[in-house]
Amino acid sequence: MWKKGLSVRLTQTIEGKKESFDEGLRGTIVETFELQHGNSYRVQFHDGRVARFPEVLMDEAVEVIG
Repeated sequence: MWKKGLSVRLTQTIEGKKESFDEGLRGTIVETFELQHGNSYRVQFHDGRVARFPEVLMDEAVEVIG
């Protein structure tokens, strides 16, 4: 379901190790990592920040908008 190039929006606030990402923040998936324990995705947000989220978190806190 999650692919490079998709436009996404956060459906809830995510507290990261270093930063907080607020609900409603929009971005684009720019990279996919296929790992043994599951995929993760790098998201470039429109405010210039970048974050890498595991697939489980993407499934519960992110929606595709385009």
